Amino acid sequence: YESVSIAGQDKIARFSCASASFEKGKVLLPEQAPWLDDYTNELLRFPHAKHDDQVDSTSQALLWRRNKSHLDTSRRPNPKRRSGRMYIRR
Repeated sequence: YESVSIAGQDKIARFSCASASFEKGKVLLPEQAPWLDDYTNELLRFPHAKHDDQVDSTSQALLWRRNKSHLDTSRRPNPKRRSGRMYIRR
């Protein structure tokens, strides 16, 4: 990955940059969670959903992690601690 600046980008541009992580299967979500339906519905309906705060925070987190990953390759997610957490595979 190359570093991506999110400064000055709108929500659609940020999510467009971050969506590659989803497309490549690098984002893991729990199979069940009380918030999962609302979260996935918001992501799938973006940018036409009534709310988009979770989309925006997700894209910012994914882009932050993507930019940071070239600096820190020592930390790997613990597969036993997936519940309620979002991990990006490398």
